[in-house]
Amino acid sequence: MEQKQTIKIGYGRVFTTDKQDASLENQRDLLKKYGCEKIFFEKSSGRNDDRKEFKKCIKRCKSLAKTNKVILVVVKSDRLSRKFSTLVNTVNELNEDNIAFKSLTESFDTSTIEGKLMFNILSSFAEYEVSQTRERIKMGMAKAKKDGKLIGKQRNMERENKVISMYKNRSNTIEFIAKSNNITTRTVYNIAKRHHVSRKAD
Repeated sequence: MEQKQTIKIGYGRVFTTDKQDASLENQRDLLKKYGCEKIFFEKSSGRNDDRKEFKKCIKRCKSLAKTNKVILVVVKSDRLSRKFSTLVNTVNELNEDNIAFKSLTESFDTSTIEGKLMFNILSSFAEYEVSQTRERIKMGMAKAKKDGKLIGKQRNMERENKVISMYKNRSNTIEFIAKSNNITTRTVYNIAKRHHVSRKAD
């Protein structure tokens, strides 16, 4: 059986908050030194980022992976994603397309059996942490509800119902309603308008 050729594709990314050691030039040098045949670069604000070059990079990797062993290489994993959960999902998707992932400055290398095992272990810890966080939030909300505390939209709805009730009583001035609910008079009017409540006599 003919052994597949290994092709390394580099991906570099800079954020507006990056320090000098994370510059495109430094990333390019490290990726070239590692032997990347093609390198994709882009600048990112970290928000509202289309990541056109990343999409091109993945498309190129998928095409090459049909007949070659492909490794997507980054200098650091946060170039791929700053959120570990997103990184895990991305790397898993790459693996499904027979594309390995390697970080030059971290112990991420799914091109080897040991590297895949290590990444799976780290992924499990990440999933456990997310699960624990969700459980803590769920327990916190349950306790708050038990203690009579209101959360988010529920709190706002309770307040709006109180404002509407007071608004319907024409003996209450708008200023009094606002002060009683710790809101502005404009908010009182907005709530009344949103619920189609009128103070006009029938």
